[in-house]
Amino acid sequence: MKRHEETSMRELYENWQSSGLSQKAFALQKQIAPSTFYYWVKKFRQPGEPTPKGFSPILMESMPIASPPLAVIHYPSGVSVEWQGGADTLHLLKSLL
Repeated sequence: MKRHEETSMRELYENWQSSGLSQKAFALQKQIAPSTFYYWVKKFRQPGEPTPKGFSPILMESMPIASPPLAVIHYPSGVSVEWQGGADTLHLLKSLL
């Protein structure tokens, strides 16, 4: 392994951490094979540093809730997803399922 390659991959690793992108999306954006990038992420990750798992939060503008949720999905892991809104939201929900 060349020292230059490790330094360059460390810079990419640090850029990825602040990018907000998934490992795969970042690798593809930088024209790196995802498997190669996964290797380097594993190599650079600090001991005890948590490995991201599960859902990522989606931040949306909050609106006052005037009615019960249109739909609720309860996953076995204990995670619940609620949808508020009208017919447009129902169409979105159907397309996700």
